[in-house]
Amino acid sequence: MKEHLSDDEIVELTALLTLVNLDRFNAALAIGSAGLSKGMACVPPDRPEPAAASLAAVAEPAAKPDGTPIAS
Repeated sequence: MKEHLSDDEIVELTALLTLVNLDRFNAALAIGSAGLSKGMACVPPDRPEPAAASLAAVAEPAAKPDGTPIAS
């Protein structure tokens, strides 16, 4: 093979054959895609919605333990 190909070409051919065989290996074991090409690589984490009670507490004045509002 060295008579026909340079060292760089042999390395490139070896890399290509490795990639092809890896694809066949994954297909034989039914290993599917991880979804990286579908935008799944950088999915933002789920954020909880703000609780209605915490928003109401900010909107309403504070109250005494008996429920009467505290004058501001």
